[in-house]
Amino acid sequence: MPKKGHTEEQILAALHEGASGTRVAEVCRRMGTSQATYFLWKKKYAGPGGQRSAGTASVAGRERQVEAAGCRSFAGPAHSAGDRRKKVVKPRRRRDLAKWAQSAYQLSERRSSRLITVPRSSMRRKSRRDPQEALRMRLRELAGPHVRYGYRRLTVLLRREGWKVNAKRIYRLYTEEGLIVRTKQRKKLASRIRVPQMAATAPNQRWSMDFIQARLSDGRWFRVLTLVDQFTRECLLLHSDLSLNGQKVATALDTVLRTRSKPQSISCDNGTEFTSRAMDSWSCQQGVQLAFIRPGKPSRTATSNHSMGGSAMNA
Repeated sequence: MPKKGHTEEQILAALHEGASGTRVAEVCRRMGTSQATYFLWKKKYAGPGGQRSAGTASVAGRERQVEAAGCRSFAGPAHSAGDRRKKVVKPRRRRDLAKWAQSAYQLSERRSSRLITVPRSSMRRKSRRDPQEALRMRLRELAGPHVRYGYRRLTVLLRREGWKVNAKRIYRLYTEEGLIVRTKQRKKLASRIRVPQMAATAPNQRWSMDFIQARLSDGRWFRVLTLVDQFTRECLLLHSDLSLNGQKVATALDTVLRTRSKPQSISCDNGTEFTSRAMDSWSCQQGVQLAFIRPGKPSRTATSNHSMGGSAMNA
């Protein structure tokens, strides 16, 4: 390979000088390279006659002049990613493309099928696949409160309910229903609501839980788990501790369920305490749904952190 900094003309001149009788060591000393590099140049650039043809060198020189002027070289495709679009090879994709061309350009079925090269029998074929409306509806119901759950977590929830499905089927329905959520949300753009949550219409129907924190006189932080009824605004629980994980939150909720009936759902944020495996197992055992809010939207719980703190202080 040529050394960085040597042009093709310099390499060809060095090879010509070595072929004319000059010692290779002297040529390498003048070029500032090793003899191994010289013989690599000779292997790559030298032709049957011992040197590269002048015509090839002149073409390479013209290409560099064009590139230096800001233009594209002679060789290579018109675009860096290729000069051809990706092929549409699947029959279903071809059928969709032909139907789009038929409706967009007011073409007949015969002409659109010829343009896209798809048989007319494929154009008229109707799918016999089960639409699975019940599964789609249940998938949307689960994706509503679990706003950050992917298709794999939703597959686990469906299997718990007795649905005989695998992750590939759920992924197909997951994408067709438009339930995919960006892993990294863009700034200055409102995040998208997948399925809106319904407000509470009766006492003990929907609860909200969150944390408030404060600092002791010695500088240590402590946290308080607050639990509020969304309809009556009644504070149901105040549990304080220096550290609260998912298992401690589940234990605190069990104490509330000893004196009250189970709610339909509990709204909470996407903190690690609420999205842990301990809370997921607790919600499955108790039959209480955990309705996660949209990230960065605490007002979606119907009681923000400030209002929950106010209710707790008033209690």
